[in-house]
Amino acid sequence: MPDTIQKENLYQENRIHSSTLVPFSYYESRIPDYFPYVSLHWHREFEINFIRSGQSRFIVGDNQFTAETGDIIIIQPNMLHAVYQYENSTQIYDTVVFCATLLRGAAVDRSMRNYIEPLINGSLTIPARISVSHERYSELRSCIEHIVTYAQKNTALHDLFLKSALFYLFALLADSGILQHNSRCRSTQSEIIRPAIEYINDHYNEKLTIAQLAKVSSLSKSYFMYCFRKYAGISAIEYINQLRIKTACELLTAGDRTISEIAYACGFSNLSNFNRQFRSQTGLSPTELRNGSKITCTS
Repeated sequence: MPDTIQKENLYQENRIHSSTLVPFSYYESRIPDYFPYVSLHWHREFEINFIRSGQSRFIVGDNQFTAETGDIIIIQPNMLHAVYQYENSTQIYDTVVFCATLLRGAAVDRSMRNYIEPLINGSLTIPARISVSHERYSELRSCIEHIVTYAQKNTALHDLFLKSALFYLFALLADSGILQHNSRCRSTQSEIIRPAIEYINDHYNEKLTIAQLAKVSSLSKSYFMYCFRKYAGISAIEYINQLRIKTACELLTAGDRTISEIAYACGFSNLSNFNRQFRSQTGLSPTELRNGSKITCTS
């Protein structure tokens, strides 16, 4: 049996966004970049995206939409989300990811009780997309741009500015009336596929069937396939192959395993299928990637 790849809940994004000392991160993001998509995943931090240019397709919980220039996209903790290239468009956007500890104080006052904690646990929700047509857009955009700038500066002094800007952002959102109460906390319809995503990411290097995934989701096969495509934007088989190929890319660029060893370790039962799937998703052969060629987007 091939060696398994060490993994820790890959569906829970394993990038380290924050630390105790610096509980936030800034990224300039681009779709397409290394891949023409960011697979469905979640993390414990808040995420703010400000779209600088271009279009892409976002999935945030139950919402699927085409993100446009100027859009503000706010993703609450533990919310399933993904990003896919839209047609042939390139999208550039700022991303600030921050831990809830940045907002929590030593005491629980009424603003913390009524707004901050509910936003953290999901009993109060923010619309995933705020477009330029929103009546408070100019105020919100100005606040977001300050947040991005402070996160980019990344100094102890600018941490103070960042905290104040985040509180101001949530105050603006509350004052605008767009926050919504959710008695089920983070329960959304898309949560129905989370058990399958967990199972896939724990067992992607094994043989997987729709019957297995439907069973762990407590759904019939036909309803499972319908729900997965509806909420993930792709089929379960496509999701499995995306995860396997992305993992293979990491192994090809980070180690000295043979291509066949990597193929089997990532769950492919034969090398020809691996090579076909690899080229379909990356535009390259495994050898070309290992030799330093740049991935081209083939979505």
